[in-house]
Amino acid sequence: MKVIIIGDSFCRSSSDLPKRPNEDYCFWVDSLKSKLNRKNLIGGNYVEVITDAEPSRDAQTIFENWIKLIPKINEDDFLIVCFPSLKRTRLHFDKKDYTRVSSLDKKIDLVTRFVGTPSYHNSYQDLEFWGNSRDWKYFEEKLDHQEIINGSIANQLNFLELVESAFKLTKSEKFIFSWDIMENKSEFINDKELFTEKVGIWETFTDVYNESNGQYGAIDFHWSFKTNKIFSEFIYDLIVNN
Repeated sequence: MKVIIIGDSFCRSSSDLPKRPNEDYCFWVDSLKSKLNRKNLIGGNYVEVITDAEPSRDAQTIFENWIKLIPKINEDDFLIVCFPSLKRTRLHFDKKDYTRVSSLDKKIDLVTRFVGTPSYHNSYQDLEFWGNSRDWKYFEEKLDHQEIINGSIANQLNFLELVESAFKLTKSEKFIFSWDIMENKSEFINDKELFTEKVGIWETFTDVYNESNGQYGAIDFHWSFKTNKIFSEFIYDLIVNN
């Protein structure tokens, strides 16, 4: 069995920020891996967790990688997809900077050819056509109009229709969510508000920082360790019970 995770920085390990008293560091993907293979409840077999996630990644790249997986996912696998704000833009790597994520059996082999614009580093990465002659701020300014188009109602409605089709075509069980609040809701994607209803929490490091007057947490919109822990338990229950 495989658990496949596609997303952005919400699916990447966070820094070990100042914790509240008696609170342990927790990143939901690591916690999920530990639960799945320590308790060994999935048919007595090892569960491979495959994570394809990059900071600042755009929704288009995440969706495309989901589409690439559809013919390769088995019914007993489990898919988790995290979408960011649709406004995000991307840049195209030079071929030498492509990266890939593969399963142990090589059945799944995802190649990353794009980088979310704010995460492009021209100090050690090259782009097709431009090389490393410009930094990410240059491209962010040039792509200002593209952000407006990406954030339009027309694009959001179109995106939700695409997600619905991909959802219905994917054979495995799945949980699709976004950390953004979507103006248009869909039963096929849990935006921040729907996620909070289902999981029961949406606490960020910023919330912890403000609650403790700066003693714990940080100014950071990513999930707190508490949210990571509760979400890992939520996903674990979905996997085991399905």
